[in-house]
Amino acid sequence: MKNGYINQQDLQNKKRFLRDNNNKTGIFHFLADWLSEADMPCLVIVTKEEDVCCNRVIALEDLAPCTQEEADPHIFVHARHAAKDGSNALMIKANDMDVVVIAIFVMKSLNEPGRLEKRWIAFGRGGNLRLIPLHTVVNTIGPEKASGLPFFHAFTGCDTVSAFHGKGKKSAWQTWNVCKEASTTFTKLTQSVCDSS
Repeated sequence: MKNGYINQQDLQNKKRFLRDNNNKTGIFHFLADWLSEADMPCLVIVTKEEDVCCNRVIALEDLAPCTQEEADPHIFVHARHAAKDGSNALMIKANDMDVVVIAIFVMKSLNEPGRLEKRWIAFGRGGNLRLIPLHTVVNTIGPEKASGLPFFHAFTGCDTVSAFHGKGKKSAWQTWNVCKEASTTFTKLTQSVCDSS
């Protein structure tokens, strides 16, 4: 790196360095340790493999051990902990629609302690970043659709399931609006998947 610019060889070395999982793990461990020791005005909680680290002394029993392989559902373990700990607002940063769908689905259970008044998702990046008010979305679509949304999302195509050829989510959503009886089925199918996992 010269004069603040990365040359091609440095870039290739960094790519090669990051291809090694041991190097990535080392970077994640370093960042987790640094964040948990940082003197910041806000509370920072990070995971380090199965351990949970924090920059303040608080109860972490609800969070540890961290055995989730996927980050998407573990985000909401942290969100529930924040709600129980007295937070009245929540912001989740996501670039994946699966996180938005899970967030809409779990909003009711996250608010069981009754404190979370505002729940937001910062979705996208850069110029495409949008703030989605989850509390408004859930109120608009209603609790029945919110509880069936995960099955609808998987049925119409998601990260791990192919979509129907030529049929997008918009036309499927319009059909769901007309066939309201599908809500009961979608909710039951969502619940059966949640119960089995």
